[in-house]
Amino acid sequence: MPQKLQTLDYVLNWGGLPQLLQYSKNSDREEYLRAYVYTYLEKEIQAEQWIKKLEPFRKFLPIAAQMNGKILNFEKIAKDVLVDSKTIKNYYEILEDTLLGFYLPAFDESIRKQIRKAPKFYFIDRSLQRALEKNFEPLAKQTGAWGVAFEHWLMTEIYKMNVYKKRNYELSYIMTKSNKEIDLVLRKPNKELIFIEIKSKNTVNEDDCKTLESFVGSKSKSKSKAYLFSTDPISKKIGSVHCLYWQKGLDILGLS
Repeated sequence: MPQKLQTLDYVLNWGGLPQLLQYSKNSDREEYLRAYVYTYLEKEIQAEQWIKKLEPFRKFLPIAAQMNGKILNFEKIAKDVLVDSKTIKNYYEILEDTLLGFYLPAFDESIRKQIRKAPKFYFIDRSLQRALEKNFEPLAKQTGAWGVAFEHWLMTEIYKMNVYKKRNYELSYIMTKSNKEIDLVLRKPNKELIFIEIKSKNTVNEDDCKTLESFVGSKSKSKSKAYLFSTDPISKKIGSVHCLYWQKGLDILGLS
């Protein structure tokens, strides 16, 4: 994948579009991405008649960018865009059909329960999300924004490599009743469950593992593992949680 040839700082700021590698100036990258979004709207969406009215969809895109990686409330987004929730769901389907992003559903042992829970949506590349949000401010390392970007990027890497390698892993997330969140649940074809938290920390500790430990450790599942992927270069095991540098984590999953 192109990202392996780039620094983590670069991909968190500019994503992995290979077209951007031809530019050395950030201003040129920004100009390219603005043109990319315009082309998407005017040529792919309008010309191919995906929707009848372009303006509400144009208003929807930056809101969708702001909601990247968050649990979706279709009704609230609909109020902001001044359309109904069915239209918003259709807009997200368009993003998915045009390969701009993907849904991450809520995990539940019961499929019937799962489809009642709101999904998340991730744009397939950091640069697209930032362009739609019209925010090209450089990310400062080890800040909240940096952490959000790291989670987004690694989530898309796992998604893309799962498709590319044809692993057929089912991906989802968990939000408990007490609002504790597990970033990613990976279900293998053999039904083994892997619970993953993503942290942009150079040194992880016991506090970072509490959510995973409270969920996985108490379940005593015979076919489950817990991983914490981070920028900490030192592998360690804290309780039931295997803490790995993110690249080693991808290797373990067979997604590198």
